[in-house]
Amino acid sequence: MYSRESSTRLSMRRFAYPCVASGIAIAALLGCQPSNSNLPAVSDRPSERAVHDLQPADSATVCLSTARRLEQSGYPKEAIAQYERARQFNQALPLISRRLAVLYDREGDDARAAAEYGKALDEQPGDPDILNDEGYFYASRADWVMAEKYLRAAIAVNPRLTRAWINLGIALAGQRRYADSLVAFSTVVTAAAARSNVGLLMAQQGDDVQAEDMLLQAISLDPTLVPPRMALDELAARKRSGRTPAGIRSPQIQKPSNAASVP
Repeated sequence: MYSRESSTRLSMRRFAYPCVASGIAIAALLGCQPSNSNLPAVSDRPSERAVHDLQPADSATVCLSTARRLEQSGYPKEAIAQYERARQFNQALPLISRRLAVLYDREGDDARAAAEYGKALDEQPGDPDILNDEGYFYASRADWVMAEKYLRAAIAVNPRLTRAWINLGIALAGQRRYADSLVAFSTVVTAAAARSNVGLLMAQQGDDVQAEDMLLQAISLDPTLVPPRMALDELAARKRSGRTPAGIRSPQIQKPSNAASVP
């Protein structure tokens, strides 16, 4: 539902290292080899002399490369360990706090994620992408007020940051500030899509009467939209069954075509 700095969550798929002695093999001897037993072991290792000749900054670079490969291939726990190891070798490496914040966030380690987001902003004050990431962090935990704070800060720096506007629309709807939510969505999507988004979020929160009206507005503006029709069908079924409003599962938030997204 929310939008972060990249694309969808990393899928868990089998990871295979390229057999490059000067990269991963060195990482193994430095303590930067992944601990996951399913990952292939490194057999082609450089000499002990080559390892001892590495300076801490070079060791950090190797660990950082290993961490990025692991993150990109869907091994967040192993990636976290290697980012932390890289930072031990070189405290001045840029962007490590941001990557750790995102990974700890995905792993549900709220305390460490919050701490790393703080460090990332200390390193890059006012960075709109980091502010959006932290807004996402709070929005994904339904802390709507804190989410709004960071998302508005991101937009103040970069008013064209589409994913921050999408996340802000969600955070405002979470507070049942639906008029404000509509304004946020309308900044980056069509009037019909904005109404569809707000209507879906209303339904998710059990505000069925308001949701039905908003979803009908969306369809009247753009009859081709599918999500509001599906939501109206579910609302109608809920009304017929006499069930207490319990929300629509996984609302299909409309985004502009260039908006990166994360569930």
